Amino acid sequence: MWILGVVAAVVVVVGLVLWWLLRGPDDDLDSDEDFAVPRKWEWEFQLTEEQEKALMEGLHSYHRSKDGPIAVHSEHADVTLFAPYTVISLYLLADRFVALGPDAVSYPMSSVGRLLDECADQEQPGVLHLRHDWFPDEGADGMDTSAFADLVMDVLMQHPDRRVIRASWNGDGLVEAAIRATDESRQDNRLALDLARVLEQYGAARQAQPQTPPLDLLRMILPRMVTSEIPGVLWIRPATADERNILADAGRQSS
Repeated sequence: MWILGVVAAVVVVVGLVLWWLLRGPDDDLDSDEDFAVPRKWEWEFQLTEEQEKALMEGLHSYHRSKDGPIAVHSEHADVTLFAPYTVISLYLLADRFVALGPDAVSYPMSSVGRLLDECADQEQPGVLHLRHDWFPDEGADGMDTSAFADLVMDVLMQHPDRRVIRASWNGDGLVEAAIRATDESRQDNRLALDLARVLEQYGAARQAQPQTPPLDLLRMILPRMVTSEIPGVLWIRPATADERNILADAGRQSS
């Protein structure tokens, strides 16, 4: 049995490495160039060029500090803190940075540090707190972590019009889904789900409905989580009613 445990640990580590490599060029944060973002992503246009330069300077400083490292994914519009494990929308962070006024540009290191610390302290729309070691050793309904994540992604991907264009799992506690924008002038939106809280909802539903197949339980749970935005759900850009309904429909249409 210990051999199986070692193998499973290796698979998780490999999965995490591959996931970070596939996410984009901003994953390697060892040089200043990683924080020199070209102005091509939607979230950037909340900022002037001067504000964006200051924001990135502050993120770089935080990354190098005792509170780092962090990961900045410009294309995916998020920042990940690893201690505590937190995902923050760059739409939210840019908006908060602008709201600080001229002082944010004058003192970017302290301004960004304060914003990130506030996000790490309190979950809110645009901020998702995650946890490690969330999946029970005994599994759930015969599923291991990978099988549970796969089933969640299967449900999210089943929109009849293929508006959910991709889903991914980071090998730990995060599943993401990209939703195609109906307005061609907008970039695609993205949903992130904390699998630990999906599992909590799943466990409660299992107690109430002990005979219901796992897929059917998730088809009930996920639309409710997505439409109500209960804790455990992060929209990278504030979701429209249409975007919420797309993922709700995906859950109801899966078979």
